Amino acid sequence: MIKELLRRFARENFGRANNVPVLHGHSETAKPLSLIIKRKRSIWKRPFAREEMIILGGLEKFVSSDCQKKYLDAVKSKVIEEQVMEKGKNDPVDRHKEFSVDIACVGKIKLSADDNLGDLLLGRVRQEYILDPDLREILSCAGLDADKMSAYQDHDLLLMTSVVYSESFEVVDERKQKVEFECDVELPLELSEVLKSKLHGNYKQTLTPPGVAKRNVWGPILFKHCRVQYSKETRKLEIMKGVFVGTSRASDDNDEEEDHNNIDDVDDEDGQVPGVVVADDIFLDDFTDQDMRNIERIYKNVLMTTNSREQQKALVKKYLGWFENLLADDKMKILLNEPLTSNDCLFMRSLFVSALPGQDTLDFTKVKRAEIHGCGYILKLLDELCDEEWKELGIPSN
Repeated sequence: MIKELLRRFARENFGRANNVPVLHGHSETAKPLSLIIKRKRSIWKRPFAREEMIILGGLEKFVSSDCQKKYLDAVKSKVIEEQVMEKGKNDPVDRHKEFSVDIACVGKIKLSADDNLGDLLLGRVRQEYILDPDLREILSCAGLDADKMSAYQDHDLLLMTSVVYSESFEVVDERKQKVEFECDVELPLELSEVLKSKLHGNYKQTLTPPGVAKRNVWGPILFKHCRVQYSKETRKLEIMKGVFVGTSRASDDNDEEEDHNNIDDVDDEDGQVPGVVVADDIFLDDFTDQDMRNIERIYKNVLMTTNSREQQKALVKKYLGWFENLLADDKMKILLNEPLTSNDCLFMRSLFVSALPGQDTLDFTKVKRAEIHGCGYILKLLDELCDEEWKELGIPSN
């Protein structure tokens, strides 16, 4: 929710060019000309994303000693600083989505979602950035230390070109997410004699996120970057061919088209840019409410359908393999090595995946990748347990 507030602030005030949100803890590493590695992200790392960015710090850390002074002088004269604006209190940001469909002679389905994101208080805001010609001039005189760059030379590299700072950071007002699903279905005549003439279902979930830490010192909130490559021959960074640094705007002023052109290729589970991952981050995997629901699903539909501990382990490993294939290969349909059993169908149907005994394919098109990742994450934890840990869990077989 905080990232969405920052994205909306960026879109409203800095146009629709890509700005990556920065949360607390990057005041020293997020600055113009900071070096970033972009790499493939482990499938089971949380939150789920195909790639991650690791901020290594200012480029001055990698410049050779004989070029240090020239580089620092060039940066001091070329990086532009602007006092942009002041952001005080506004109305809270709300988002409402509603979808309904009437199916003739069958019934009505309605889905609604409300997000109360709160209000973002920033105080004064400033921007530091560097223009394309100046950046190329700086890189031309920045000879890098070959030993320090050896660990990064085969990775995709990015360079920060613009950073937005705020003098404070506070999220106020109520923050809440609510999802409601309602279904009214007219049953066929042959069933209406046995069951009620009308089937009604209602599902409602409300999430109130924890409080947000308040900051009263200057710090980064957004940054933009460009792709660069390291040349072993010249020991310098070079801007990728066809890449130009600066503020861009679609020539036909078409916002929808510009949104499409500016989509970053680093996605999280909601199709958005993930939070910045720094080299010394530690991810705490405390179980969420959704984790607990997945644990209950796996306990009921996988572990309790077996006759022995060996069968439990075999099923966990089999389903984990399916989910790994889906996530790693970026596909939503898989061909199975062996037909589905009745137990397989029970577990797949709990995920709302169509499954019949003897079926040799599975279609996950209607399942969110984040749900596949969340369920697979629990299977991964179970698969890594040793025999002693299985015993400590005390999970009986059927």
